[in-house]
Amino acid sequence: MLLTKFFQFIKGYVILKLSGNNIEKDLEKIRKSGAVPRNIKPVEDGVILTVDQRDCRLLDGVEYSRIAGFGGAFFLEKVKRHPVLLAGLVMGFIVLFLGSGFIWTVEYDGVSQENIQMVESAAKLAGIKVGMPKAKLDEPLEIKNTILAHTDGISWCWVYIKGTRAIVSVRENILPPQIVDPDTPCNIVAAKDAVVTEIITKRGTCVAENNRMVSCGELLISGNVRFGDGSGYDVHASGICKGKTTYEREGIYKLYLNHKKYTGRKRNFFKLKIFSFELPLYKNAESDFKFYDTMEKKYEISMGYENYIGIGLEKISHIEYNIIREPIQREVLVEFAKNEMEADIAGELLPGALKLSEDVACSVIDEETVSVKLTMEFEEQIGAENFIEEVTIFEPKTD
Repeated sequence: MLLTKFFQFIKGYVILKLSGNNIEKDLEKIRKSGAVPRNIKPVEDGVILTVDQRDCRLLDGVEYSRIAGFGGAFFLEKVKRHPVLLAGLVMGFIVLFLGSGFIWTVEYDGVSQENIQMVESAAKLAGIKVGMPKAKLDEPLEIKNTILAHTDGISWCWVYIKGTRAIVSVRENILPPQIVDPDTPCNIVAAKDAVVTEIITKRGTCVAENNRMVSCGELLISGNVRFGDGSGYDVHASGICKGKTTYEREGIYKLYLNHKKYTGRKRNFFKLKIFSFELPLYKNAESDFKFYDTMEKKYEISMGYENYIGIGLEKISHIEYNIIREPIQREVLVEFAKNEMEADIAGELLPGALKLSEDVACSVIDEETVSVKLTMEFEEQIGAENFIEEVTIFEPKTD
C-alpha cells in the first residue's frame, strides 16, 4: 500500500470536483474512459475524487473542475518555469554526488578512553579522517596494518566504510595471567600494611614475626638460604603469610533523598548536518527549564542499507523535570551508607579475605546532615612474590 502511494505521487495526481445534475453519469464516463477514480467523497455541492495526472486527457465529455495537482509531474512543471530553482536543484545534486565520495564522519568502536587518542592518531596516518576522498584510501588490509603498527595494546583492527561514514573497530589486548616459574628465585613480601597473624614457611628463610606490624613491600620470607659454614644460594621462596588488615571509610550524607519527577514538557532543537558542516535551525539553544535532561537523536539519509550520504538531521531534546525531596530515617541512611562503603572496600581486598569485625559510627553534623564512618578488619593472605633480580651463590668460608 505504501509503495503504491509512493508511485502515485511520483507520477502525479489531481483532485477533481464533479458538480451539477449529472454526477452519476460523469462518474460512469470516467470509469468507461479507462481512468481510475480514487478517494471519492461526497461534498455539499458535488463529489470530490482523485485521478492520475496522465488520465486527465481521457476525460473528454466529463464536466469537472480541477481543485489541485500534486506529485512529481507538477513539481517538474514548476521547476521548468523557474530556471533559478532548476539550477539550484542541479547544483544540489552535483554537490550531493561529489560529497558522497568523501569521508565525513569517523566513529570508533571497542576503544577504551585511555587509548582513544592513540587510535585516532594512527587512523589519521592511515588516511581515515574527515574530508578524505574514498578513492584515495588504501586497501583495507593496508589500513589495518598501518593502525596496528602505530598502536600498542591493540590485537585486532578493521575499518568499515558505510557511505560517508568510517567505523574503526578495534579489539584491545587482554593481559594473560602471569606464569610463575617455580625455579626463579624470589622473596615473599607484604602486599599491604598488616599485622602478621601467621607465617608458615615452605621454602626460604622466615624473617617476619607474628603480631608485628609490617608495611607494604616489607620482607616476610627471604629467598636467600644460608648455612652454618657461610655458604648459601637463592631459592624461589614460598609459604603461607596471613595478616590482619584494617580498612576505614567515612562519608557525609544527607537525611533526605532527591529524585526526578518529569513534567511532560519538552523543548526540541534541530541541527541540519551537511557533510562536516552543521547548520543550527534555532536562534537560542537554551530553554527556560530549571532542571532538564538532554537527549540527542540523529536522523541520517541512507541510500540503501547503512550507505550514508553525509546529510542528516540531529534533534536535541530538553526534557524538564522537578526535583522531589523525600526525608529518610537515620537508620535507613546508615545502612545505605554502610553498604556503599563496604562495596568500596571489597574492591581492595585480596582473594580469600575473611572478615573479622566491623564497626559503624554515626555523628550528627546538622539537622539534615550526618557523618558515617565504617571500620572493618579482615584476615588476608598478604604474601606476594617479589623476584630477585640478581641471583647470588655464597661460597663456604675458608680459614
